[in-house]
Amino acid sequence: MKISGPVLRLAFTSFAMSPEVNSNRNADVSFDLLREISRTTENFGEPRDEVMNIAAISGLLASQFIICPTDGSKKGDIEQVMGKLFLALIRTADTCSLDLSRCILAKLALNAKKYPVALCKGKAGKYTKYSNETGITKSSGQSTVEELFNMPQSLPNESNASVNEITELISKFASDRNWDIYHTERNLILALIGELGELAELFQWKGDGPDGAPIGLKNWEDEEKDTVAQELADVTIYLMRLATKSGVNIGQAAFEVGQQK
Repeated sequence: MKISGPVLRLAFTSFAMSPEVNSNRNADVSFDLLREISRTTENFGEPRDEVMNIAAISGLLASQFIICPTDGSKKGDIEQVMGKLFLALIRTADTCSLDLSRCILAKLALNAKKYPVALCKGKAGKYTKYSNETGITKSSGQSTVEELFNMPQSLPNESNASVNEITELISKFASDRNWDIYHTERNLILALIGELGELAELFQWKGDGPDGAPIGLKNWEDEEKDTVAQELADVTIYLMRLATKSGVNIGQAAFEVGQQK
């Protein structure tokens, strides 16, 4: 199943404002700006190095939620780690020659087909429960290759996508399906770690050096790159959702981390 250009365009231009995010719109930045900042921060080189760095930072983030105080005393630490992880995800995508904002939009559009509102509202089941209705299975209908590599870069302001705009899309996606009841902070961090495991699995036996996972994934097929793009998007979507639930402006947090270098 293809995700049409109009679907991605709709994702940019027709989102409804989410009260959760509106209260924290005082500082908005673009993915384009954060990508440039990420290129000036600590760089580990090849994609496998970057994925391992993501794993290390995610561990630090999880440690903040083992015991989660209600007085807000850890918010500064949480913002710092979230900002660092967000920058690392953007840099990892860049190292793989992927535009993370485009990866997220393509995955959100695919997820909308995998999880129709009418079928999954208030439910936490996997998309395979709805395969009879959607036609999407583990082996069919999952590709976003067309949207990532073959569609002209013609969406309005796509290369300068706003972090808050995409955050709002993610919040609306969850709200439309009544998933807020499941999106507690600890649930979301565990979901993030689960998706990170799937990302790591794509690199675990590739080896290091030019024959493994070189910068730009130059020796990888588009289908393999698409899988990387989708897993990076999954991790990032959960991080952005976690930030919203934690009252963190993820774009501003990443910008401030970048300014510390």
